[in-house]
Amino acid sequence: MSTRYAQHPDAAWEWFRDEVVVLAPAARTVCRLNAVGAQIWACCDGRMTLDEISRAVARRWNRSAENVAADVRAFCLELSRRGLLRRAAEPALRPAFARPANAGPLPPYVLPMIAAEKGMPDGGERDRVKPRSVTGLP
Repeated sequence: MSTRYAQHPDAAWEWFRDEVVVLAPAARTVCRLNAVGAQIWACCDGRMTLDEISRAVARRWNRSAENVAADVRAFCLELSRRGLLRRAAEPALRPAFARPANAGPLPPYVLPMIAAEKGMPDGGERDRVKPRSVTGLP
């Protein structure tokens, strides 16, 4: 499969241990990806094909690429449906306020929203993030 996917330019994401939390404000979507999903997400850079991603996942998890290819394709289609991925061939309009993929950690006021949306318990992952003082917010 020569299809290539890229992370949507509006999507902001953060690693938590071996998982990833992805926030797409335009699509009003928050997703928490497990370790396999996080690897696929990281590989969706617009350069790797689905076959290459399948081989990388198969190598990492000691499976055959043929066995994981259908799952990788279905996963990418689902994230695309949710507005988190786009086909790399499609032009992406990047608004001036969009957060670049290499912008660093999510702002501290976003993490509690993610935790609340995902129903994380108080003793969960969000407690590992230390809030910072944010000035200039309305």
